[in-house]
Amino acid sequence: MNRKPNPIILAGAALLLAALACALPSTPAPTTEPPPTETPTPFPEASLTPSPEPTSEPSPTPPPGETPPTPTEQVNQCAIVQDLNIRTGPGLAYHTPIGVIQKDAVVQPTSYYPVGVPGGTWALIEAEGSRPGGWIAAGSAYISCNFDLNSLPKVQVEAPPPPRLPRSAQSSDPEGNCYPDSVYGCEVIVTEGSFIQFKLTLDGDELTQNDNVLRVQFNVTRDNENGPEVFASIDNSSAYCIFGGNQPCNPWMLKNNVYYWADGPMLEAGKYFVEILAFVDEGGFTDTIRWAAQFTLELP
Repeated sequence: MNRKPNPIILAGAALLLAALACALPSTPAPTTEPPPTETPTPFPEASLTPSPEPTSEPSPTPPPGETPPTPTEQVNQCAIVQDLNIRTGPGLAYHTPIGVIQKDAVVQPTSYYPVGVPGGTWALIEAEGSRPGGWIAAGSAYISCNFDLNSLPKVQVEAPPPPRLPRSAQSSDPEGNCYPDSVYGCEVIVTEGSFIQFKLTLDGDELTQNDNVLRVQFNVTRDNENGPEVFASIDNSSAYCIFGGNQPCNPWMLKNNVYYWADGPMLEAGKYFVEILAFVDEGGFTDTIRWAAQFTLELP
């Protein structure tokens, strides 16, 4: 015979099992930890603070009642290194000085001429007191300036007057075979304009290329017969002139307002020895007639 379970007993067993379940320790379910994350390291930021600007020190305040000094500009001026002539134009070609400025004077030039006539540098100064205004030599040997003279304005100037002719004079007795007992006579004409013209005579008559005069040669040396040669020329026809030409003779060569020995060097004052040789055809041989003397040349 089948017996049905007692419901009371079943209910009690269920309660007992529930109590035991609550008393047992619970095991937590395993958990998966997330991987550690890297924390970025912060970098220091650049400082944008501007550098302090330099400050100028305040100007000292003058004591009460005093006026602060006013800055002054430099005055362009020159000191005269040696006594200088004052001329009407920039150069020795303006040959007559109109005054003198003394050493150690201080001037303020108003104009500058870099290349005078015939050369050199020149500065224009104004009149002061009894001293006239005009041009003075402006080389470093003559004036000392605190500024560049090239910064001065340029001015137009009149051309210089023609130079006066050099003065020449025979300063020794002539030598050679013209004097005193020669068949031929020699005449030397000295002028300021053309220096020397030579005439060869026979019995008082002037001889030319039509009278068998082949040529006339001029030789000029400095100081004496054995000095350095300065000039030489040959004239084949009369009038026999040291610089050529035929009535009148050619004058001294004038270049840039300075006299020259024709196409030779510049004329300088001093002593010169002049030798003149005339070559004459004597029908089979050439006779040489010589005249020579010392000259002194002076420049105006």
